[in-house]
Amino acid sequence: MYANQGTGPQIINTAPGKLRSSMDTKALLVILVADIVYFFFGMLTYTGENTASDTWRAVIFLALLLATAGIVRRWLRRRV
Repeated sequence: MYANQGTGPQIINTAPGKLRSSMDTKALLVILVADIVYFFFGMLTYTGENTASDTWRAVIFLALLLATAGIVRRWLRRRV
């Protein structure tokens, strides 16, 4: 950054601060772990029959997936 304060041009160079883990990053990591755990839980408890419990597990997994997509979108926007 160049600035003139009456004595001529000065170069002000500030070092970037250390990047720290934000709440968005922590939330993203937590929900990714939850997605993986719930995916394997749903996979291992799948009966293959036409039961309501399989449908509910699928709906809950899709809701988790949508929440993950929203957090990833927010995380990416804050990184740029």
